[in-house]
Amino acid sequence: MFYETINKERLDRYLDAVRALDEALRKKHLIEARIGSKGVDYSKTKITHGNGKQTTEPEKFAIDLERINKEIDELKAFTIPEHKILVAQISRLKKHAWRKAITYRYIEGEKISDIVQREFYYEPDFQDEKNGKYKKRVERWLSDAIDELEKVSSKPFIKKERQLVFEEVNNESS
Repeated sequence: MFYETINKERLDRYLDAVRALDEALRKKHLIEARIGSKGVDYSKTKITHGNGKQTTEPEKFAIDLERINKEIDELKAFTIPEHKILVAQISRLKKHAWRKAITYRYIEGEKISDIVQREFYYEPDFQDEKNGKYKKRVERWLSDAIDELEKVSSKPFIKKERQLVFEEVNNESS
């Protein structure tokens, strides 16, 4: 079986796809809001673009929604299985700080400055430090986590389900 290792490029590809999916969903909601409550009856809308004919506004909405829905389906086809793989592999990292940092950065899409604030805001020297040492610490966590993730993900991994073992008890009375 082929194991594709998880490296920074793969994490960046996933994050870019998630951001593109969010943007496509945002555009879809904007178009749906612009259509309003009347909606577009797709069954009666005949798309006639491309033949030099003038397209009507409902046709434009239908064309745009078709394109965006196709884009959303393609992005979901990539991101959903990739998300499951990444989460399973990230859970294999030994250090909790690495798991948190890489999850916040690549799964949840947070900026490093947001991770620094989330993790170190209540430290006594946080305001005086101006995020310098804490930012370096989070960057080091991410770098170490990505290196470890690449090593861990190159090895076979079969997720074992926890299974309860029931023993039969014989209550024979003599």
